[in-house]
Amino acid sequence: MEAEAFFKMDIFFFVTTFVVVVLGLLLSILFYYLIKVVRDISEITDAVKKEAHGVVEDLREVRKDVKEGVATAKRYTKAVAGAGMMRIVTSMVETLLAERSEKKGKTSRTKRSTKAKKKDEETEA
Repeated sequence: MEAEAFFKMDIFFFVTTFVVVVLGLLLSILFYYLIKVVRDISEITDAVKKEAHGVVEDLREVRKDVKEGVATAKRYTKAVAGAGMMRIVTSMVETLLAERSEKKGKTSRTKRSTKAKKKDEETEA
């Protein structure tokens, strides 16, 4: 009986040892791939950090260019607006002068036609 109990204990320890070794190998393989994945993630995050810093610098440059562009656009707009105002004023003055000359022309025509009517009336009488 004692031999049978020792035999059962030997089988139990053998199977337990085999399972522990297999689980140890599987865990080792799992940790190997897990470490590999973590390293890849670390490399990716480093690359993302570098690119993010680059994007920040690019945005700073763009912001600077936009500010300079806005200042340039303001100057340009003032110049264009000044030229536009000049055109508007010139156009208004030309229109006013044209209207005055038309009115003078109409009044002179009206005076002539009135004078012509008087002459016609005198010749008829």
